[in-house]
Amino acid sequence: HRRNLQRAYRAKVNEREAGQLESWKLEGRDNFLRLLLREGRSRLIEIGSGTGKDAAFFRAAGLNVTASDLTLANAAVTQSKGVPALAADALALPFKAASFHAAYSLNCLLHLPLAEWPAALSQIQRLLPPGAPFYLSVYGGPDQEGIYAETIISPRFFAFHSDASLQALLAAHFEIEDFQSHQPFGDGLHAQSALLRIPT
Repeated sequence: HRRNLQRAYRAKVNEREAGQLESWKLEGRDNFLRLLLREGRSRLIEIGSGTGKDAAFFRAAGLNVTASDLTLANAAVTQSKGVPALAADALALPFKAASFHAAYSLNCLLHLPLAEWPAALSQIQRLLPPGAPFYLSVYGGPDQEGIYAETIISPRFFAFHSDASLQALLAAHFEIEDFQSHQPFGDGLHAQSALLRIPT
């Protein structure tokens, strides 16, 4: 399914670059930036950067941002915005342990099979020192996974967690500082966001 994801996102780079971010995404991003600045955390890794809108936002605020995305075309667009970016799988991020002060991931991990989530979360945990924050946002609903069709991008693989399932999974790797379920969509889906910490 990763090759399918790469094809789907490669074909829609220009459309996604031209699109506008929803208000709940902007609010979560702004709140996370304020936290990073308040705590003096300057080295940020974004996992699943897309075309680099968020990475460029954090860079403009003075952070030292590194971006990763499964799709090479997305990484190239992110690089064009002055952000170091590479094409990498979330399960194999090529960085040393505790390389960053914080991590950010918006609607990326939901493309991983449910069975791969623990390994991906362990990867992110490895990249951060104790006490470091991680902002995660995905779409969720009933626990399910498979090909999901919608109108903007060709059908792609998604894995959705209920709020309870996602919190239980996250709590096995992180301290949950905040968890929100908001912005209902069709098909019983809604946005989920979490501010997490590496255990100290």
